[in-house]
Amino acid sequence: MASSSPAVGGWRKSSRSANTNCVEVAFEPSTVGVRHSADPDGPHLTYTREAWRAFIDGVKDGDFGDRPPGRSRKGLAAGDAEHD
Repeated sequence: MASSSPAVGGWRKSSRSANTNCVEVAFEPSTVGVRHSADPDGPHLTYTREAWRAFIDGVKDGDFGDRPPGRSRKGLAAGDAEHD
């Protein structure tokens, strides 16, 4: 997935992002791209949808530390992008 060719739905940044230390995601039919929002023409990572789902589930389950306030296992806080 090339940064110069936006994904089907385009690159998305969380509505909770407040500065340039953010990532953007782009959803393709079988992959998810991740890039640094401050460097849109720089490198990006590409994951399978299965790997992305496992990451999102791990975040929701607190596998990477405590859950942020207002988050639950049932879903992300309002305004956050997530696709199945």
